[in-house]
Amino acid sequence: MGKEQMVSALIRIHLLETDLELKQLPADSANAIFKKEEKEILDSLKIDEKQFRNSYDFYIRHPEYLDIIYTTVIDSLSLREAIAMQKESGDTVATAPPA
Repeated sequence: MGKEQMVSALIRIHLLETDLELKQLPADSANAIFKKEEKEILDSLKIDEKQFRNSYDFYIRHPEYLDIIYTTVIDSLSLREAIAMQKESGDTVATAPPA
């Protein structure tokens, strides 16, 4: 699994985690929803769960690559947050890039 696919998956997964945290669901409900929606995210990216886990484990063992991936993930999430904040304040801005 390449860097771009991992970045897309992680962006969507982190957005899912944030959404579930904001909903303040009971832990068991949040976990069940997370597992279901994580599978949907991976399916939409044509990544199976085993492939994702194996790739994530690879990146964990190679922090120099993981740093590059998370720099991109954080930059994308920060941009999305800035765009959302500008939209809330009524400013006109470009849309965030796709995950």
